[in-house]
Amino acid sequence: MTALTRRPMRADLTVIGGAIVMFGFIGLVVTFADVDLSHWLGGSGWTMLIVVPGLVLLAAGLLTNGSRSLGLTIAGCVVTTIGSMLLAMDQLGRYEAWAYAWALIPAAVGLGLLLHGLRSDDRPFVTMGMRLAAIALGTFAVAGWFFETLFQTGEPPVHIGDGWPLLVIAIGATVMLLGLFRWTEDAAAPRAD
Repeated sequence: MTALTRRPMRADLTVIGGAIVMFGFIGLVVTFADVDLSHWLGGSGWTMLIVVPGLVLLAAGLLTNGSRSLGLTIAGCVVTTIGSMLLAMDQLGRYEAWAYAWALIPAAVGLGLLLHGLRSDDRPFVTMGMRLAAIALGTFAVAGWFFETLFQTGEPPVHIGDGWPLLVIAIGATVMLLGLFRWTEDAAAPRAD
């Protein structure tokens, strides 16, 4: 291993170690101050065991240079999002929301890509992150509308009866056609050499 590859690894470990020490220091202060986080969060303190490591990963990703920063940033966004979702579900007593809240996980990946792209000034990551986050948030909104209506009324918001396979086929055909037309547009575009 050369000195060139060792130095970024040491810097990465220093940042991650510093974040862990900071987390421990906060825990020490909370312990000596006799603060009961689970009581403060209404019994949801256990979710901080997910949120805080997610924030540590996110901070490490944003403070780290090199190839590891992308993975740390995405992991931090995903873990923090899952912890935040569990905190909200526990506070509201609505764990059935997981039926559609899962769509926030790909949105978190998109956010991680976006943050990494903005930090490293890499436009393709920004674009990819924005697209993924937009698709996932759209899925979250539509699935939320569908499932919340189902949970509250016991009936789906749209009654399609036995025609659901036709609807699925129509959606699939539309997606296929969009892919084909996009491919032909890309193939017909003049190349800049």
